[in-house]
Amino acid sequence: MILAMSTSMLASLRPKGTTVMQQFAKHTLPTAPQTKGAADAICKEGKAKNLTSSAFIQKYHLPGSSSVQSAIKGLLEKNFVTSNLGVYEIYDKFFAIWLLGQR
Repeated sequence: MILAMSTSMLASLRPKGTTVMQQFAKHTLPTAPQTKGAADAICKEGKAKNLTSSAFIQKYHLPGSSSVQSAIKGLLEKNFVTSNLGVYEIYDKFFAIWLLGQR
């Protein structure tokens, strides 16, 4: 009973026609275009390397390398992205799948 009430109360707080994930992304993902672009590019690559290279930046229509570097720093700090030996990935695979479907 309590769970049903809580779920319905939460649903009433969400704007009509939006999913929980859309609201989550709206309130947790950084809104700067370069950050969204960097997250999208990493999702599309799966395992991304050389994020500040001119080839990567041109392929995904990203701003300059310093903007990409700053965006990646923010994504790493918020644990949306992991880095291991220069390879970047979205930390949560299900979130990456959802994010790909939103763009």
